[in-house]
Amino acid sequence: MLTKVEKEAARQAKHFGRIFLVAVPMIWFLASCTSAERSKIAALGGSQHVVLYSNDGRVLGQWDSDGTVHNEENSDGLYFTDKKTEKLVRIAGTFVVTQN
Repeated sequence: MLTKVEKEAARQAKHFGRIFLVAVPMIWFLASCTSAERSKIAALGGSQHVVLYSNDGRVLGQWDSDGTVHNEENSDGLYFTDKKTEKLVRIAGTFVVTQN
């Protein structure tokens, strides 16, 4: 028969084992990522600032997304929801996307 102390120790060991199974792969994954990859992971779901430029370098438009900026399939463009207007914005051309 196990005492209360032994039961508590067994419960804590089981809990530690679960944490270990999650933490070790996560640490290994993050350690193997470059800083750019870690930044990309951290930016998921976060607001992004998007600037669209003309061929001569003039700014044609700027937006802040309300979440992730997505790549258009089979295109060089992007799409996202504008935080200010809450409307879908699709762009193509020369643009810069930075994390807010």
